[in-house]
Amino acid sequence: MKITYHFNVLTVAMLVFILVGCENAELQKLATELQASRLELEKTKNGNKRLKKLNHEVKKNLQKIKFEYENLKILNTELEKWSGQLVKSYGPCVWYFSEYDRPLPHESMIKPTAQQLVQKLNMLFKESKSPEVILIEIKETTAYIKVSDEEHLTQRMGTSGAASY
Repeated sequence: MKITYHFNVLTVAMLVFILVGCENAELQKLATELQASRLELEKTKNGNKRLKKLNHEVKKNLQKIKFEYENLKILNTELEKWSGQLVKSYGPCVWYFSEYDRPLPHESMIKPTAQQLVQKLNMLFKESKSPEVILIEIKETTAYIKVSDEEHLTQRMGTSGAASY
């Protein structure tokens, strides 16, 4: 009986040792996972701080863009009024873009027809090697035209050249 008792005590001692060992290994594993989680949390907090800062900058830039947009709308309205007054003052004439990227009256004409205006414009376009205008038809107060070389206008003149045209 003594041997059995020692065997049972030894078995229980081994089980306790294994369990304590397992608990220590489990605790070590949990401690490692906890440390990794803390590091991940710190990275997330830092990322969150960066995102908040970027969000603040984006909001600030958006406000600037809105302000600029409103100013451009006002400027556009002023330019429309100015150009309308200018056209009214000069009367019918051929307008052509100047080196200031703004149209200026090039030649005043008394009661010109659409065909005469197109003819005068095409003379200017030939000089600047720009595509000519083709008058298709006139309906009431609207002249319908097309450009002789659309590719030249859209592909080879650049943005300011096409805008000037």
